[in-house]
Amino acid sequence: MELLDTLNNPEVQDKMFTQAFNIVNEKYEKVNLQNCLLVLLDENTSKEHLVCVGLACISLLKKQSDDFESIEVGMTERIQKMIISEISQRL
Repeated sequence: MELLDTLNNPEVQDKMFTQAFNIVNEKYEKVNLQNCLLVLLDENTSKEHLVCVGLACISLLKKQSDDFESIEVGMTERIQKMIISEISQRL
């Protein structure tokens, strides 16, 4: 439970999202779900950055979930599982 408690800490979340924003913004000069996913899938993204970028992807995905669910029910959950799987495979 320590990891979950740490990830639920607002200060930790703020630091992780700030780091993810800086990483994505540095590479693409615009932070959005597409660019965040591109950074996540980039083989040159370091293991240290995978978790914060992945969590940012999930956060952005959830903000747009209505759009994805209007395309296909369950799409948000499938994309979220893909993000988690990508992080797990590369750590």
